[in-house]
Amino acid sequence: MSSNKGKDGEMRVIKIIADIAIQEEGFDFTRPTITNESDMGADLMIRSSQQSLNRILHIAAGTVQSTNECSTERSKKAIESRVDVKTTQSKLQTDTIEKFVADVHKHPKSTGHILMGGSNLTAPAQRKFDQYQAEFKQKGKILGYISNDGISRLESGYANLVSLAPKENEVD
Repeated sequence: MSSNKGKDGEMRVIKIIADIAIQEEGFDFTRPTITNESDMGADLMIRSSQQSLNRILHIAAGTVQSTNECSTERSKKAIESRVDVKTTQSKLQTDTIEKFVADVHKHPKSTGHILMGGSNLTAPAQRKFDQYQAEFKQKGKILGYISNDGISRLESGYANLVSLAPKENEVD
C-alpha cells in the first residue's frame, strides 16, 4: 500500500471495474483526473448499459448471488455514470451525501451516480440518501451506494470470473 489511502482506494476500485469490463460487453471506463486533483466528484466515469449498472448495484448489495448473468450483448443505448470513491472504514456522514448530491448537478450528462466506500451510511445519511435517490429517480437519474462490503462482493465475484475465463492462446 502506498502512503496515499485515497489513491489506494481508487486503484482498488479501478481493478474491480477493469474485471467487470472484461466480462460485461460494452462496459468501459475513464479516469478524468489523477488522485488529489480537482475532479468535481468524479473519480471514474463508466460507460455501460443501464442493465449492467443495475446488475452491479444488485451484486454489491448482495441481492444477486451470481455474476453468471453478465451481459454478452451490447446494449443499443449506453449511459454514463460517475463514480465517487471514499476510502474509509467509517460510516459515511450526511455531509458526504450532501456533497455527493451537489456533484450530481456538475455532471448533467451522467445518468448514474455511484458513491463507493465506507462501512455503511449513518442513519441520518441513509435517510438523506433515500430522499435524494427518490427525487433524482423522477428526473431519470440513478443514485447508488456501494459500501466496503459491496466493493468486496464485486471484487470476489468478477475476479473469479476473470480467472476462470479461457485464455486466447490456450490449447485444449
